[in-house]
Amino acid sequence: MASARGNDLDRSLLDPAAAPFVTKALELATRVTAVSRDLARKAEALVPGTRVEVVPNGVDTRVFRPADPDRGLARTLGLAGRAVVGFSGELRRKKGLGVLLPALAALGRERPVTLLAVGGVRADDSGVVELFRRRHPEVHLAVLEARRPEELPPVYALMDVFVHPSLRDGMPNALLEAMACGRPVVAAAAGGIPDVVRDGRDGLLAAPGDVDGLVGALRRVLDDRALAARMAEEGRERVRREFTPEAEAARYRALHGELRAAARRASGGASALASR
Repeated sequence: MASARGNDLDRSLLDPAAAPFVTKALELATRVTAVSRDLARKAEALVPGTRVEVVPNGVDTRVFRPADPDRGLARTLGLAGRAVVGFSGELRRKKGLGVLLPALAALGRERPVTLLAVGGVRADDSGVVELFRRRHPEVHLAVLEARRPEELPPVYALMDVFVHPSLRDGMPNALLEAMACGRPVVAAAAGGIPDVVRDGRDGLLAAPGDVDGLVGALRRVLDDRALAARMAEEGRERVRREFTPEAEAARYRALHGELRAAARRASGGASALASR
């Protein structure tokens, strides 16, 4: 069995040295799993006839749940009186850094705003972030290093809106974590994100790379707190129902059981032929 979980297909197929191995792995696999419908479609297009099962990621909702905000951190970072736009993961181009920064600049012209990012900045993109700091001092950037899972809920609780503007993605756990923690989310409709966020119900979606669309969605969540609360609750309940480790494990158990049964049938058929 082979599994497509993130950039497996997108990145590998653009690499002439890796592409033949990815293709061969899909051809040889008895069954292929993918974390999103988008990756499943790509695998099926790459090797026609491949049978792909979608098994979404899950996050532990006993860890990721609504929590009291970290007031000490809020004071240290000077978040009072600012709209807090949150992000979790390494800030980099693939995660939509080139879309997020101009969106923050647009919001910063309207209101005091902070980007609270947990997970640091990729070294290759640190220059872009520092240039933005110098050119847009009105936008407060608070970039924290990665934290352990159990430390994240009080940080998520400081965020007025969680943003995930990826240009491409599998099924980002950070998005699931923020939703499980009861945060309203705005994300790009890239990769497996639309499998998680139903636009207008669990959060708001913008087209990948669309700065104006991202600004409009963020503005809508920040200005309509009733909408934000409703979407946050919908998103939290959906993650609790559908995107847990238990749900993920149950899907894999069912798939493994199906494969074992097929192997037994094939073995029985071969034995019957040999006895003739």
